[in-house]
Amino acid sequence: MACDVMTRLQLPLSQLRGQTYDGAANMTGRLQGVQAILRKEQPLAVYCHCGPHCVNLITQAACGASPLVRDAMGLVHELGGFFNQSGKFKLIFQNIAKSEHGSTFTSLKPLCPTRWTVRTPAIRSVLKQYESVLMALEEMASCSSPETSAKANAQPGLGSRDKYPPLKFHQNLISSIPDIACDRRRDGAMDECRPSSLSEERGGG
Repeated sequence: MACDVMTRLQLPLSQLRGQTYDGAANMTGRLQGVQAILRKEQPLAVYCHCGPHCVNLITQAACGASPLVRDAMGLVHELGGFFNQSGKFKLIFQNIAKSEHGSTFTSLKPLCPTRWTVRTPAIRSVLKQYESVLMALEEMASCSSPETSAKANAQPGLGSRDKYPPLKFHQNLISSIPDIACDRRRDGAMDECRPSSLSEERGGG
């Protein structure tokens, strides 16, 4: 299938010198992975692990090592899901955020479950509107609607002010990660593969 796709895209397999994916077995498997299948057709198509994906894994491991940061990230994810689970909840937050921040307010969104390097906007949105978030939760908890009040009170961790410092730390930690990932793409994530591929192409060992 991979060879068929390259043919349809008019990408000559004879000129393929490198391939990079994440670590999924169906892509990287030594026998049946895509990289192995392509190398059978073109031995010079050396595989190496995707650089930006490595950055993503490192970020995930670093953030997961701190319970404070991990819990704070859980807060951001819960907030994004909570305020978007119904139009009423979303409207309560939007009205408060607009009154506090005007046209600069931003909606809260759940975190991307896999791409840690794109989480900064979601964190920034919570930090920038932290007081608005707390005010919205307080209003919902005191709402005359029993259902809305019950749902707001069922989120004990969402209104905790002690989550702000870890969130700020996490934002500072990962804010430069997207730039690092872009640098890896621009400078060539295949750099680590070039010596071996050149050696093979020249007939070296």
